[in-house]
Amino acid sequence: MTLLASKLRVSTLKTFFLIIVLSICVIPSLSFVQKGDKYAEEIKMIEDYVEKELERLKIPSISIAFYKDDFFWKRSFGYADMEHKIPARPDTLYRLASISKPITAVGILRLMEEGKLSLDDEVQKYVPYFPRKRWPITIRHLLGHLSGISHYRNYDEEGHFKTHYTTEESIGVFKDWKLKAKPGTKFIYTTYGFNLLGGVIEGASGKPYAEYMRQNVWKPLGMNNTTMDIANDIITNRASGYRRINGEVKNCEFVDISSRFAGGGIRSTVVDLVNLSKGLDEGKVLSKETQKMMYTSMVTKNGRATEYGMGWGVDFIQGFWNVAHGGGQQGTSTHLLRFPGEKFAVAVTCNEENQNTSRYARLVSGLILGAFPYRLETPSLDSHWRLRLTFLAGLGYYSKFGTTFAADDEDLKESFVYFNKLDPDAKRFRQQINDGAELLTGAPLVKVGTCMAEKIKEHHGKSMVDELRRNGSIPFFKTYIDLYKKDSSIPDEYKFPGDFERMLEDWHRSYVKTWTEETKKYFLIPIADLGKYIDAIKDKFKGEIVYPRLNSLFNSYAYYLKGKKKLDEGLAVLLDAIELFPSDANLFDSVGEFYLVKGDKTKAIEYYKKALEANPNLRSSIQALEKLEEKHSLDYLIKHTRVKSKK
Repeated sequence: MTLLASKLRVSTLKTFFLIIVLSICVIPSLSFVQKGDKYAEEIKMIEDYVEKELERLKIPSISIAFYKDDFFWKRSFGYADMEHKIPARPDTLYRLASISKPITAVGILRLMEEGKLSLDDEVQKYVPYFPRKRWPITIRHLLGHLSGISHYRNYDEEGHFKTHYTTEESIGVFKDWKLKAKPGTKFIYTTYGFNLLGGVIEGASGKPYAEYMRQNVWKPLGMNNTTMDIANDIITNRASGYRRINGEVKNCEFVDISSRFAGGGIRSTVVDLVNLSKGLDEGKVLSKETQKMMYTSMVTKNGRATEYGMGWGVDFIQGFWNVAHGGGQQGTSTHLLRFPGEKFAVAVTCNEENQNTSRYARLVSGLILGAFPYRLETPSLDSHWRLRLTFLAGLGYYSKFGTTFAADDEDLKESFVYFNKLDPDAKRFRQQINDGAELLTGAPLVKVGTCMAEKIKEHHGKSMVDELRRNGSIPFFKTYIDLYKKDSSIPDEYKFPGDFERMLEDWHRSYVKTWTEETKKYFLIPIADLGKYIDAIKDKFKGEIVYPRLNSLFNSYAYYLKGKKKLDEGLAVLLDAIELFPSDANLFDSVGEFYLVKGDKTKAIEYYKKALEANPNLRSSIQALEKLEEKHSLDYLIKHTRVKSKK
């Protein structure tokens, strides 16, 4: 969940240039920033985090850029080319992989605004060499991964092409395949569907894909270094790509990415990605109305939101709505995270495959916006999910559209009835909560959340709503309950039952003790530094019923110690974590692995079993028990593993 960025200032202020002089850089890096010390403290924390993570994980390079309003920052860490010790720069070109998809979507919508296509046109109108299927496929279907076209069918072959492909050859890879689903009925992520959109761009514009995009998208948005990733071309400042084999960094496999051209074949810089975001936020290339459509989750025919708009993943981090896309392929890992309503975007590129670049983007968004996605340990994770989903979808929708979701008072009353009737003891409690945010049920939780946001704004002003967006679901509900207890104009039908109010009061009392300025720092420190804070964390959370879930940080730190040959210390960290987070199956699974490395087979089996009690479908624990070949383990698997019945 989010933090108040203004409360994340460290004790002393230094100018940015002084910070650069004093920073301890583990490998060469380059930094650029506007004059002045705006965000200097946050930037210092970002730099410290990335430098230490780069050293811990031995990553070749990471480049990061962000913009907020009129402020722009960019920095690169490490080497674009390890063999020649060439430092990465903000103008280093990385493979974008699937971030190519939202860029292609912008090109399609630009053609729509130019009147050269309609989103409900069938694709064959522009790509006549693509055969008609059992059902019609429209451009709209393709933009939202609702076309029924599959992703890779044989990645061992399709993911490793070595020769250059033309547009028609790229589409020829999959053109004769049968659809996996009727268009509009199922979300099926597909790079090939976006390749087909690349063909649509060529057919509608009469120009090659790259030429149209350069003239009508890249150049107008200031993406001056963006280009197609052509293997045989000389591309200035091209980053070399790397992968990990048995823990060692190696050159990545050579592939020709042209077969994924519009779905994953663009090469660019973090600066260009931020320029893309800033230009769109300023209304360049696409109108605000078109962008609103592009950023709205598409819906299947049965009313399920896909959480994917037109080329963009759509989500809420705290009460902030955002759009994003990641990418990964040979020699690259990328992430672009945007908050259009906040005039903020952050781009992260890395020249090693299978790296989690999204966490660096979220670190930056947490520090600069206060949009930090922390989770909470509570007496009931499902009950908290009811609060959290109502907060995320409701306040997020309200921040995006500035209005409530309910059609009228009667509709709103029915929505509160739905919320209040959710039974924590019901077997399908979690599913009922999730259904409450879907259009097929009328999205009652969204209606409840937007109502709460509007009432709070009416009585306390927009600043209070903004404050709550950064502080999370429990303060959001507490503020609303306190409000209606004082304001008799709010109908009883818009209130919660007494037992819910009492639960919320207890949770809030514990929450304010454990979610403090000190606690917030734990989410912002490099993994290697976590050991300095473990005792303080245990003392702070002891005896409380609500506190932040630092389970993944504990897990990562334990493996860091394991890599340092400190197996017993790592195991102790995991056992401490289990005391704090007893419902986390991954922690039990890790303990099982550590005991197995220590040679204690009995203890390993014990903890793998506990992992399956917490999550009966945890594959790593299932596989570990199968390999241990214990009869009682096999009996346990048969008893506890859910088996899906064949239709």
